[in-house]
Amino acid sequence: VLIVCTGAGIAPALPYIKDALPMTHTHLLWIAKKHEENYGKEAWDLVERKYPHVTLHDTSSQGRPGVPLVEDAFWK
Repeated sequence: VLIVCTGAGIAPALPYIKDALPMTHTHLLWIAKKHEENYGKEAWDLVERKYPHVTLHDTSSQGRPGVPLVEDAFWK
């Protein structure tokens, strides 16, 4: 499963992230600006604790992403 979230779009994915079975291979691609600072410690800790397979793209330092970012995350 590949979950792609942009900015506050992480909110509807958080319940799935929280309850995901460890045996399910789920990769999270979260595209946002300054993830921890803007979306809070609770969301940040949940993502860090539950997801060994995560790609964080910080638009404030990495700029706007393109389609290759999603393709690369899909194949991880």
